[in-house]
Amino acid sequence: MMIVSCSGFPGFFSKDEKHLGWARWYSDDNGQTWTGPEYIDMKYIYEPLAAAGTPVNGFFVGSGKIHQSRYIKKDKYYRLYCVGSTQENGGNKKNWVLYSDDFGESWDFLGGLKHAPIVDTADEPKAEELPDGSVLLSSRDVNGRYYNIYTFSGNDGISGSWGEKALSSSANKGLIANNGCNGEVQVVPVVRKADGVKTFIALQSLPTSGRNYVSIFYKDLTDKDTYASPANFAKNWDGRYVVSNTSSAYSTWS
Repeated sequence: MMIVSCSGFPGFFSKDEKHLGWARWYSDDNGQTWTGPEYIDMKYIYEPLAAAGTPVNGFFVGSGKIHQSRYIKKDKYYRLYCVGSTQENGGNKKNWVLYSDDFGESWDFLGGLKHAPIVDTADEPKAEELPDGSVLLSSRDVNGRYYNIYTFSGNDGISGSWGEKALSSSANKGLIANNGCNGEVQVVPVVRKADGVKTFIALQSLPTSGRNYVSIFYKDLTDKDTYASPANFAKNWDGRYVVSNTSSAYSTWS
């Protein structure tokens, strides 16, 4: 088992040379005991970004689940996807997706360091895989969620490119929100009751009226065109199920 967490001082938005830490812990006895924290932020975040000419003042890892790949396995382990935000000079700037093929021993930036998948509007992010193995990034926004998709171009599990970020909101019949809140995204295998067809649906949790009425939005992914691009994925969601009838905000689930 593995846990990663941001920790320490100063906070994420500090402009100081010092920065928030990022550490990992392991357990090989089902959570009875754990290793001490191993700080991995310098080696896998700050130093690579600085070497690429894009130094940052802060980094935090998105809360909730680390996504373990359904499709990519290297040696002993299925790949892990971990998402985070970086800030420059005290403000949110970019979202990144990191991946590990050795269960967190080392990390790399999916798509490289030249172009972040979400810029300027970047905030609390999540990651998932679409039915074709593409990687979905979901990022917090006041009106809903920004989405981007990394599409692989070869069989090495690395080569590929990010698309153009797209906002899912009431304007494109997507998510309904006006809060700027954290939520969870999942892609779930299902059986369609009408005809017994095995397919997938996308789920996204968000409050729908301020920080109230957390709901799970859903979208049928049977037609591959529904996730052929970030813009297609962002629009025309099928509906929502209200989970909480009271004051409610951040949500995650597994």
